[in-house]
Amino acid sequence: MFALATPELENNLLGLVLMDSAPNASWQNLFTENVKNNPLAEAETLHEKYEKNPSNTLLRELTIASAPYFSTSTSLEKIIKVLSLLPFNYKSHLWAENNFDRTYQAKWIPEKIPTLIFSGDQDPITPLILFSQAQEFQRQNIWIRDIKNASHFPWMDNPAQVNQVFVEYCQWLEGYVAG
Repeated sequence: MFALATPELENNLLGLVLMDSAPNASWQNLFTENVKNNPLAEAETLHEKYEKNPSNTLLRELTIASAPYFSTSTSLEKIIKVLSLLPFNYKSHLWAENNFDRTYQAKWIPEKIPTLIFSGDQDPITPLILFSQAQEFQRQNIWIRDIKNASHFPWMDNPAQVNQVFVEYCQWLEGYVAG
């Protein structure tokens, strides 16, 4: 999303890949509705604590407790393991929450460069439908690809298809740049 909020990038890129992204802030409504319809007690408790006293530790715990919201049941353990190894920065999270996430709107749509947009077909946070239903993203230079049986972490759920999509994109990009 930060890439689509930075129109100056288009003249400096040969290609663009967007994964688990959205064209605007509408993804937040979808995610909020999912959380409301599928409450996780531990995540709710941690969210309340984080809101009162944010810290890197609480952000990590909250993210891990929220993993069922953005993973498939088959990849949940694997995703939790990866999340537990990552560094967390609550200051950058709060900055994005206060200055970007709620007001985000793509400021440019790639017109010239080959662009690949993909997401898991079971991603409840940033479902691909946000792009596939956005008329302005229906262009010859933009490929929109669903990764089957995959969540917000499609490379963990279906690495073979993610690899195949990248191979196809790189071949297309090579031809596009050469042509």
